[in-house]
Amino acid sequence: MELAQIEGGEEGVFSAISKISKYIARLKNIDETYCIVHAINCAKPNLKLRNHLEKIGFTIQNISNKGEAYFKIIDIDDFNSENRKII
Repeated sequence: MELAQIEGGEEGVFSAISKISKYIARLKNIDETYCIVHAINCAKPNLKLRNHLEKIGFTIQNISNKGEAYFKIIDIDDFNSENRKII
């Protein structure tokens, strides 16, 4: 999951998108997802969103071919571990 701009709902929008991505990952039998949020060099930084991302375990990393962004690997652990994929 890669997010470049979240307007209006702040971390509530992020939470909803995260739940949807986990649901889809379970349906597709995927083990984990990589979450990238481009909130480092915004023209109008959302400090509330940044604080929320750090609170839930995101770290600032230099992502290959993308630059600096908040990054976290999200484990999808609610189902059987056989035949899982990683995206």
